[in-house]
Amino acid sequence: GPSGYGQPGPGQPGPGPQGRPGYGTPPGYQSYGQQPHAQSPAGEQHAVDNPYGESQADGTPKTNTLAVAALVASLLGLVCIGIGGLIGLVLGVVARKQIAASGGRQTGDGLALTAIVIGLFIVVVWVAYWLVVLFTGVESPWSYI
Repeated sequence: GPSGYGQPGPGQPGPGPQGRPGYGTPPGYQSYGQQPHAQSPAGEQHAVDNPYGESQADGTPKTNTLAVAALVASLLGLVCIGIGGLIGLVLGVVARKQIAASGGRQTGDGLALTAIVIGLFIVVVWVAYWLVVLFTGVESPWSYI
């Protein structure tokens, strides 16, 4: 006969915990502690390589962590000693190479480019400052140390 109100129909999941209707597992959902698996063309299953344990099964690109670190280092170079600019410049170049090699699995190219521009600016200003100090009579503010 026809199913009554609140009763599962044919092909629907039965009651879940505490008698409430169950809806099954949502698509793409994993229980805590399960390893994400991917199917290779040959048919073997293998765990998805991701150092942070996040599932990329949904195909959404992740922001490159090195690009974020590069931007942070460059911004710190603006307010701290200029070495942050050099670090941000180098990290930004490496991050852009990683993003380009990822084939669309990583984002953050704009962050890395911004870090490169800020880092380059800091390095140029820092070098120009020290050239002026060395080749002119201008004293460094740190000369009293």
